[in-house]
Amino acid sequence: MNLGRKINELTSREKVPKPKFLWFGIASILILHLGLAINGPNYKGLQKRELTSGFVHDFGKHFLYYFYYQGLFPVATLEEDKEFSKAGSQQLAEERGESLIMEFRHWSRMGENARIFAYLPDAMARGSAEKPTMKLFNALIFVGGLISLFVALYRLGYLLLAALLIVIFSLTPFYLYEVYHNKNIFGLLASVFLLILGLNMRFLFNEVKKAHYFILPVISGLIIGFFSEIRGEIKVVLISATFIYLFASKLKSHHKVVLILLLLISNIGMQRGIRYYFDVKFKMAAEFVENHGGHVYTGPRMTAHSFWHPVFCGLGDFDKKYGYKWDDVVAYNYGLNIMEKEHGIVLAYSGKYGLDEYYDEDSLYYKKLEEFKEYDKIVKHKVISDIKNDKLWYVGILLKRIERVFNRTLPFNRAGWLFIPVFILLILAKEWQFVYILIASLPLALTPIMIFAKGNATYNSVFPIFALAMIWMWIIRLVMIQSHQSADKKRN
Repeated sequence: MNLGRKINELTSREKVPKPKFLWFGIASILILHLGLAINGPNYKGLQKRELTSGFVHDFGKHFLYYFYYQGLFPVATLEEDKEFSKAGSQQLAEERGESLIMEFRHWSRMGENARIFAYLPDAMARGSAEKPTMKLFNALIFVGGLISLFVALYRLGYLLLAALLIVIFSLTPFYLYEVYHNKNIFGLLASVFLLILGLNMRFLFNEVKKAHYFILPVISGLIIGFFSEIRGEIKVVLISATFIYLFASKLKSHHKVVLILLLLISNIGMQRGIRYYFDVKFKMAAEFVENHGGHVYTGPRMTAHSFWHPVFCGLGDFDKKYGYKWDDVVAYNYGLNIMEKEHGIVLAYSGKYGLDEYYDEDSLYYKKLEEFKEYDKIVKHKVISDIKNDKLWYVGILLKRIERVFNRTLPFNRAGWLFIPVFILLILAKEWQFVYILIASLPLALTPIMIFAKGNATYNSVFPIFALAMIWMWIIRLVMIQSHQSADKKRN
């Protein structure tokens, strides 16, 4: 038997168990993660994201009080002594309205305002906005993603692979820390990907009901659009979903185009809907703060985090030639120097994350350099010019980033290299559905490749986990086959 046929045998579908096994599997996932949430180990020292802020809980927590009790955003208070109730929040505004603010540092004006929703599950469960946390939100999305993946593989006849993936994801130190212990949302990208993969995997096996053809891409686009307004890098899951529709088994080309268009339209619609929602909220908040004698924010608001600033800083991961560094201050100093020389714009700055200039007389709302269009053009021009003038330098950085993705990844160092033999074996066996699943998992590695690869940004990648699960599935099935063959020989 040649290698391809052997892989076919080891990758073949199992007999789908009775429905009660599906519910048993879902219940097992819930029980496992309930235990991890209550008394799971904290693997902070083993695998964690570094050198990036992400959610910035210490800033964001101030906005939940008025959002939860009054439905107002962005409104916070400078008062530390407050009663955590709707009546208490209203009384505080009436009696100490001068303490009301609409910005804390630069959390609410830089886009991704849907981050505030991450606090709601916990606040609603406890009935209080005191001690905000996003852990329940992280847990719900992560467990939801695992269940989505499990159900899809179960229905397709791959129960063993489903179980292996659930175990690996659930016990990987990075996810245990980011989901259940860290005050951040670095596990969200993988969680959303698993949700989308589970919803759409049946397209690759030609097992989607015709009634669902055009519903699933709409749902997927809405999900990705929603979470993209919490963390922008979630947008890469659009590429994963697009790959799934392109590779969809036995679908005609024009149907694939329609699916992709529905995905994109629903995604854009969700993003615009959320931004409109927060525009309305901002007007309500400004009126509320002004009516109670607080500090109205009058500066600019961004729809999303700037793109070229992190690209500029990110080149500092492996650059040794052009002065890039993963440090906002380095980028700011460069931009300010050019702004003064070429545009005659002089701004007061003393080496912080904000300028020494303010939008208000009380100096509560400092100006951010990213809010100046001249600055964005300056850093963009330098990045593009350096790449055009020294392509080998940039290619060298990309190659080092790709190497980092393969070497510094999950669930353990150098696990990324498992992808190559697994990918080749699947191609040899013409197991195209799993080839496509591996390809669909690759876009999650785009952020470290295109922006910044140090600080464990490569932990975004999930393709090594899928490759590892395939290997374990083959090993276990091979052992089972050999055991059955040995038992048959003994009986004969």
